Amino acid sequence: MVSGARSCLWAAFLLPLAVEEGCAQLATSPTLDAASQTNGSKTLEAITPVLVNVRGAMVEVVDKAGQLLVRGTIISDDGYFLTKASELRREGELRVTGPDGKQASARRVHEDRALDLLLAKMPVSAVIEPTWAATSKLQAGEWVVAGSADLEGQKPGPVEARLGVISATSRPISSRGAGLGVQMMTSTKGGKNEVMLTDVAVAGPALDAGLQAGDVLLEIGGEKVSTKEEVKVVMLTLAAGQEVAVRFRRGKSERTARVRLASLRQLASNFEGEDYGNGGVSVRTDGFPRVLQHATPLHPQDMGGALYDLDGNAVGINIARADRVTTFALPMEVFWTKAQEWMRQDRESVGK
Repeated sequence: MVSGARSCLWAAFLLPLAVEEGCAQLATSPTLDAASQTNGSKTLEAITPVLVNVRGAMVEVVDKAGQLLVRGTIISDDGYFLTKASELRREGELRVTGPDGKQASARRVHEDRALDLLLAKMPVSAVIEPTWAATSKLQAGEWVVAGSADLEGQKPGPVEARLGVISATSRPISSRGAGLGVQMMTSTKGGKNEVMLTDVAVAGPALDAGLQAGDVLLEIGGEKVSTKEEVKVVMLTLAAGQEVAVRFRRGKSERTARVRLASLRQLASNFEGEDYGNGGVSVRTDGFPRVLQHATPLHPQDMGGALYDLDGNAVGINIARADRVTTFALPMEVFWTKAQEWMRQDRESVGK
């Protein structure tokens, strides 16, 4: 159905003045028309067949106000789907919008923290179940396609195809650990040590949870802390994406905040003034057994959606927006066999 997309797209780039009718057309003048200059609409026409597959298997996970939290990919005709776990709270209702545009509640089935994947199940209709293809033959420079709705506001809406390119083949991405997104110091007050926050990262976990410079940390995840070194020891036991209770003192009052930890890798660059562009980066950006790296204009909320080749085959699940231009996808070989087992076990359990 979509094999023509590959040849047509390559023709649009390699033979810009002599492409066949129906492909991306360039004028006989060396100047592109206005539409092609601004958004590549002629080129994107070549991947329209792939868009059918993208839309047919995509789920939107939304909050109570209907705002997009993260995407998901349906992997069975009875409504099982995969999504990025660390962008979602581990409790409460899971609200989703299916490919048919209908909203429903989804049931959490299994979470794999190593892969940062959540398997859930929802009622569905009109599903296009992806055809999965191995990634062993993918090479750097090869075209890939993913779905996104709104490149600025990230509002739910009609999904469009975003064209990108593989920038690095499958490899592991180690973790540098998890962090709060704070800078701190050990100070002494009344003969006792305490941990005072000296700075809080913009758009970081601590700031999002309501902490601010001048607050004094008392406990992290139930563990008391009184020095900077003790905080570091506690953080070694935690992982990006986890939610922890942080007790702190502000002035004379003690408070508790729920903080979703982020990868230290991105927090370090945050303090260094890195410009992530529109939408920022994912909470968890590392610690994956293997990833495909690609450059496709996506946002953190687009994670959980599938990555496709130009033949319309799904080759992975987008799992982390790592920086301004880099997205990581889990290759299908990493999770597909496991997902089949999770579904089998759930079907047997529900059947009982």
